[in-house]
Formats: sequence, C-alpha cells, structure tokens
Amino acid sequence: MTAEKATFSFLLTPSGVGAISLIRVVGTDARNVVDQVFRAKSGRSLVDGSISQDRLRYGYIVDGEDRVDDVLVSMPPHPNTTTIDIASHGGTRVAERVLNLLEKFGAPLGEDEPDVGMTWPFASPIAQDAVVAIAGAKSERAVKLVGSQQIRLAGEVKSILRLIDSDADAASERLRNLAATFPMADRLLRGATVAIVGRPNSGKSTLFNQLVGRSAAVVSELSGTTRDWVSQEIELAGVAITLIDTAGMHRTENNLESTAIDVGQHIAASSDLTVIVLGEERAMQADFSQAVNTFANHARVIVARNKCDLFESEGSSPASTCKTEGLINICDISALKGEGLEELGHAILGGLNLAEWDNAKPMLFAQRQVDIALNAASELPRNPKCAADLLARGFLENR
Repeated sequence: MTAEKATFSFLLTPSGVGAISLIRVVGTDARNVVDQVFRAKSGRSLVDGSISQDRLRYGYIVDGEDRVDDVLVSMPPHPNTTTIDIASHGGTRVAERVLNLLEKFGAPLGEDEPDVGMTWPFASPIAQDAVVAIAGAKSERAVKLVGSQQIRLAGEVKSILRLIDSDADAASERLRNLAATFPMADRLLRGATVAIVGRPNSGKSTLFNQLVGRSAAVVSELSGTTRDWVSQEIELAGVAITLIDTAGMHRTENNLESTAIDVGQHIAASSDLTVIVLGEERAMQADFSQAVNTFANHARVIVARNKCDLFESEGSSPASTCKTEGLINICDISALKGEGLEELGHAILGGLNLAEWDNAKPMLFAQRQVDIALNAASELPRNPKCAADLLARGFLENR
C-alpha cells in the first residue's frame, strides 16, 4: 500500500476479458467510500454494518441520479484492514467509470499489487469456486448460473449426504449424474467456438455477417475472396460464441489459398460445432456428401442449405425449416435475406447441448467439483463415511 491507513481501489481482473470485472477497495475508509457510490437494493447502507463476510449484497453503482451498473458487493476476510469487493459487468468503459467514481470519493487506483488470495467471502468451497468462475465467465447468463448454484448445488450435496446412509448405490448414481452436468456448465462459462465452412460463393461469409450483425467478413461474387479465417465474438441466447468464417473449400493450385483451406479445416475440426453452408440446389447433393465425408469424425455438425429462396423445396417453406437426417441437423436458410436464422440459432444451441438450460438444476461448474464427486461415488461402496467426508469438505465446509 502506498501510504499507511490510506484507501485505494484495484482492478483484480483484466479489463474486457470476461463478463465480470472484480474491483477491490482496500483501506480504513473503504466502507464510507463504497457507500458513496453503492445503493443496495435492500436500501441498507454499508456503514451500518449490514454487510458481513458470509453475504453478498446486490445493488447498483450510481453517479448522482445516474445508475452506472448492477453489481454484487462483498467483504472478503482480511486480518489487517477493511476490504470490499465489487463485481460489476466486464468491459473497459464500465470498469473505468466505477474506478473513477471510487477515486472521486477517496479511493484512487493503487500502485501496488493487492493480495488477491481472498477475493470473495468464502462461506464454503462452492463460494470460493464461484469467484474463479465469475471472473472468467463469458456472459451474464453464465454469471447467473454460478450465482444460482451457490444455493442449488449446496442443497443437492446435502440431499445426497442424507441419502448415503439409506441407499449408497442411489447416492453414487446421483453423484455421477451430477458430474455429467459439468461439460454443459463449462461450455456456458468459457463460451463455445462455432466454425462456418463451405465452398466459395456458398454464402458462408454472408451468413457470418448476418450472425455478427455487421460486415466483418468480405462478401464478393469472386471465388476465393475469403483467403484467411475471420473470427468475432457474439452472444446467442446469452451464450458467448466465437464465430469463425473460414476460407472457402475448393481445389486450387494457389499455395496461399491451399494453406488457408487447410487451416480452415483444422479450425473446424477443433471447434465445438461446425456449420457447413451449402450453395444452390444443383450443387447441394455433391456438396452435402463431400462435407459430411470431410467432417465425418466431428461430433457436432449442422448443415445450412443456403439460398433456399432461389428454388422450391418439396412441400415445405424452405426458409423456416430445420430437420434431422441421420445424425446431421439440416436447416434451410437464406443468408442474404436473413431467413431461417432463428431456426439455425436454435439448432446451434442444440448442437452445443445448451438448448434446454435450467439454472434451477444443480450443476457442477468447476473441475475440482467433478473430481470430488467422482471420487466420492467410487468410494461409496467401500467406505460410505469416507465418501461423506469428501463431499462435506469439498462442497460445504469453510476453508
């Protein structure tokens, strides 16, 4: 600290990285400073001692009558001074405005690195996992997931602990089912990668621009316009998605184009989901067969049959249909007119296993939690008491 008994603010998370910025105010006057800019939804002031080390306070950062942001405020334990943490929405502008307000009322940005070992009131191991997850969450929906799980997950673990004495096998099955929820939660927290592939002039860059909402990729009738991949982060129903437009797949003697196509296929193969864009009707069957063969080993593939406004589809309105053929989801769209994109969005969420999302469902959101749950499930047949201890220490007890 630059001066004894002074009060300073610190930005604990890199600006603009996640959905949340964590700002810490440290010093003897921390309560008074934060009280000048924070309005709790309950109406209670921080200086009256209403905030304790095992509670979060929801409210707003205000600048006079202007509401700057919705935030969570907490007081992590610190042996020597008052420490208050503010969890606000991520992004440079919001973080800078909150920091400027704190400086205005007596907590300038500190020069020294703060002790970030305790960044949240760790009422339980779940609460400690929550601060790590929130700091890296990619969307507000992901933050709400973590917030709900501090109650839902604790309740589920307590229920399993009560079940152990009467039915160890049932308790073990519930633990394994709980562990199986982690991939879905992890994908929502870290975001997903969706690659768009297709032949030149199939409309993949037009589709990319429609989903992004602006002209991020160059669109042209000339073959091979996209010679490199272009990426953009978007949100789809609250899910953070890195959308990638790859170079058009075709045979070429141009070394530059050939390299770009190879890179695009590698990106698609390593993405969470691939959208294969097919062009006009006369090329669809050949394109479909080639695309399916190319990405046959990819677990999640959606075929978007584009330019459906240019031909007739048998007995249906092609711009608004999405169906499944075998293991492949097929959507008929018009990227140019923006038709069928809502159905494609639903198909993308379904392909990512995020279509049916319920924050009320208990879910594991940290790898540490998965390891403990599976270890306890394996231990249950041999030593139920040991399994119960693992669960209690790993999820419920203070650290």
